[in-house]
Amino acid sequence: MKGLQTKKITVVAISIIALCLVSAYGFLFYTIKNLNNKASLLRQDFSLAEDKERKTISEKILLRGLEDGRRELEGYFINSENPVALIKRVEALGGISGVSLSISSLEPDKERKNVVIADMSLSGGFSQIFHFLVLLESIPFGVTVKRAAFGLAPSPKGVQSGWEGIINAEISHFIY
Repeated sequence: MKGLQTKKITVVAISIIALCLVSAYGFLFYTIKNLNNKASLLRQDFSLAEDKERKTISEKILLRGLEDGRRELEGYFINSENPVALIKRVEALGGISGVSLSISSLEPDKERKNVVIADMSLSGGFSQIFHFLVLLESIPFGVTVKRAAFGLAPSPKGVQSGWEGIINAEISHFIY
């Protein structure tokens, strides 16, 4: 009987040890599963933060590009309070065509918004003045020449010195 008693104790001890091992295995499995879930959530959060950062950088680059485009686009609209862009563009046309250009007045039209009336004096060769007029009509604004007068420039002792002219034009942007 003593052998039977020892066998029972051994079986009970092994059963208790097996139960403890199974419990420890279950506990470790549950703990590792929870840690994996937390790690997965953190990985997901980091991935979202990285995507958000990439998107933010991309949007900043896009905004910089849009800002440059917006500034360029504003150059196509007449701002009667600050007509510098228009004056520079018209003076550049004078340089391209080779005429000597003087803008004597640039005033906003009192009746129509975004329309300016420009009075210009120019001098140079006939082909240069004609080239200036062609360039003036090709700028991305609505240009209506109201008055233009050209003639030979007065010269000393009858030597032909070139042509001179005056132009009065209404300049507007295309969107009203």
